[in-house]
Amino acid sequence: MAELCNLKMNNVAMSERKGELHVQGKGEKFRVVPLVREVRAALATYLSSRSDHERYLFIGQRGPLTDADAYEIVKKYAALAKINCHPHTLRHGFATHYLRHNPGDLVGLARLLGHESLDTTARYTMPTTEDLAERMEA
Repeated sequence: MAELCNLKMNNVAMSERKGELHVQGKGEKFRVVPLVREVRAALATYLSSRSDHERYLFIGQRGPLTDADAYEIVKKYAALAKINCHPHTLRHGFATHYLRHNPGDLVGLARLLGHESLDTTARYTMPTTEDLAERMEA
């Protein structure tokens, strides 16, 4: 969550057809994360509603959004949706979704997640029970 909370306005590059975040990860290293159309639209709507001149992309009630703020937001909406979810669940869900649509692309996923080691990324490759059932039926 720290990477999300630490995003600044100058970390966003967006147009109608393309968008990307310049994310600062561990060790002061930056990576570029492309934004899909739906995220660009949601981000544009969010930014158009802001009247402040904060340098941080996501703002809480008392300034830049903190890890604790982000955690509470996720918990609130997870409860409303009646699902058990926390911020890392979202990251894991993204990784699972990415690999389901891009089988075997650990290098691409590692880049998106900011992992230097494919061993770290491989932790996200555990198949779900549903995946195993589908494979056994094939």
